[in-house]
Amino acid sequence: MFIPEKRIAVEYNGLYWHSEKQGKHASYHYNKWKQCRDKGIQLIQIWEDDWELHRDIVLNSLFHKLSIAQDRRIGARKTTITHISNHDAKGFLDKHHIQGYSKGCVNIGLCDDNHDIVAVMSLRRTREHGEDALLINRYATSINVQGGFTKLLSHAIMQSPDIRYVVSFSDNCVSDGGLYASNGFHMDKMIPPDY
Repeated sequence: MFIPEKRIAVEYNGLYWHSEKQGKHASYHYNKWKQCRDKGIQLIQIWEDDWELHRDIVLNSLFHKLSIAQDRRIGARKTTITHISNHDAKGFLDKHHIQGYSKGCVNIGLCDDNHDIVAVMSLRRTREHGEDALLINRYATSINVQGGFTKLLSHAIMQSPDIRYVVSFSDNCVSDGGLYASNGFHMDKMIPPDY
């Protein structure tokens, strides 16, 4: 499906027909993504298992990309930063992030006036270019939190003055990396396709 005015294309990939067993080489989907990107089109690739297991997350993501989401909006200035327990982070990320919860992370979040968690960022320490770094492992929201990523990122950096780098990744199947670029990130490398 192609929406010309949004420069967005959506493809549904059934697991059987889009597997290497059916003749799709490891770079097949990457090459389609790259051809679209080179024409200024963001290709969103929806996988059968994600559609079956995480349909609400997939639809919410699509609605946001197409600017037709009807969810509540809040400015990050109207939220408070809080540290989130692993238990609460797991529940939140399993519900709102396509990849779910990731162990071994420190979780920070934003709460609204009702003390409800509306955004979670999970981070862990790592090494990048031989120096201490923070890896943003997950970021998800339950509503549209304008400026939420920036507020949590700034807090994480202030809490880690010894950190030289902040790194993350974006999944080309669902993201164009725009959130990172708008926060000053630069692409360091392209990781080979991993299905």
